Amino acid sequence: MNPEYFAQEVAARAKQGIVDRNNSDLSSAVYSAAYAKKNEFTFKSQCRLSNRLLSDLGDNGVELMDVEGKTYQFSIIGLVGFL
Repeated sequence: MNPEYFAQEVAARAKQGIVDRNNSDLSSAVYSAAYAKKNEFTFKSQCRLSNRLLSDLGDNGVELMDVEGKTYQFSIIGLVGFL
């Protein structure tokens, strides 16, 4: 096996693991805030959230209000009102 290829594969899997874990943590944060009937919440991300993910969240009632570094402030008024 090519050691360079192996190193690239390990790095890609590690990065995907961080993204998957981060998305799971974000999902838990949205659920917790909605369950507590909060109108907004802050999420400190391990990695930068993609524009596509932010757009999809917005389409489902989780609106990005502010971002500073890897800390995101979301409004879930639309989601809480729907529940």
